[in-house]
Parts: sequence; C-alpha cells; structure tokens
Amino acid sequence: VPGGEPPTAYVAERTRARAVAALAAQALEPGAPALVASADADFAHRLADLLRRAGLDADASPDVAAVEREALMPSAAPAKAHAA
Repeated sequence: VPGGEPPTAYVAERTRARAVAALAAQALEPGAPALVASADADFAHRLADLLRRAGLDADASPDVAAVEREALMPSAAPAKAHAA
C-alpha cells in the first residue's frame, strides 16, 4: 500500500463503504481456514458467517492489524480467532 498505510485504512479512506475488512486465508476452497477482521464487529461476524456458508472454516476477529499481518504470510494458515 502506498505510504505504508494499513490496507484497510487505505481502502476506508478512499471509498464510501459502510465497513471494510481484512481477510487472511491460504485458499478460498471448502474447509480452508480463513480469518476476517473489521473495526465493525457486526460486519466481521457477518462476513465470517458468509464464508462459513460457502464452506470455509472462517472466524471473525476484532484485531484488524493482526489479520492484515497474517494476510501477508500466505504460507501459514490463519490462526483461529478468540471469541470477539
């Protein structure tokens, strides 16, 4: 991201979206682990629920910075979130 801004902050400043989220996932295929985070907890939980219905093993997290860091490490599976 230009200027070293966190990706979600960069997108949030440039869109009129109600909420933005970070997604860490090795693959978007059935059973694959995925972790979603957003400053808007309801949005993060809804997005994780949508991904679970699509077959992923998705969790929501309140820690946007941690999920953005995990997204940069594609060789490691996303950690499971603690209850938010």
